[in-house]
Amino acid sequence: YRPLVTAVHEELGRSLSTMIDEDRPDRVAALLDCGFEVETVGERFSIRFSEVLNRLQRAWVPTGYELRSVSAVDEQRAFELDNAIRNLVPGSEGWAGDADWFHEELTSPEFDPIAYLIAIERATNRYVGLIRIWRNPDGPRLGLIGVLPEHRSQPVAAALLKQGLSAAAEWGYESFVTETSPGNRHTYPRMVRLSSKRLGRFLQLIRR
Repeated sequence: YRPLVTAVHEELGRSLSTMIDEDRPDRVAALLDCGFEVETVGERFSIRFSEVLNRLQRAWVPTGYELRSVSAVDEQRAFELDNAIRNLVPGSEGWAGDADWFHEELTSPEFDPIAYLIAIERATNRYVGLIRIWRNPDGPRLGLIGVLPEHRSQPVAAALLKQGLSAAAEWGYESFVTETSPGNRHTYPRMVRLSSKRLGRFLQLIRR
């Protein structure tokens, strides 16, 4: 691996990131030997739709906000919000997405916009939160949910979660997959309680 990693690093001239399952110690050791270091640890979970939706029965869209599908909003502003939310996720600080890649994802045949929602503050028309659930061939994956810090006093996240999961549940699967870091003291304990199956841990590595 070393000559390949070195060549890529020299060509790009910036830090490299990768992810590897923790249960592949040979690969982990090889990457560490190439100069990578552990940036964060994540864990995957399988969660039943019914388990979460039962807990969200009373969730509502707070006054002054509305939820729209990503297909019904400005794509560039949705891209900027996606970047802002990702930068708030532990281990994703400094994330800078690619607008062309973002567009390709939203126009791919597998994409279903009913479960990618944007929360909007009506008074300012500001995009303040999102939930993104992918309709993957092997089942739904909750990839990201977040609300900008100044709007977290309102139950926007619960409203996004309820509407997004309700939409994804229509795809015919009993469960969805998601992941979070054990270091996320707010989200991780909830995932442990809700999960029907823990799918193992993975390492996010960086070569600076």
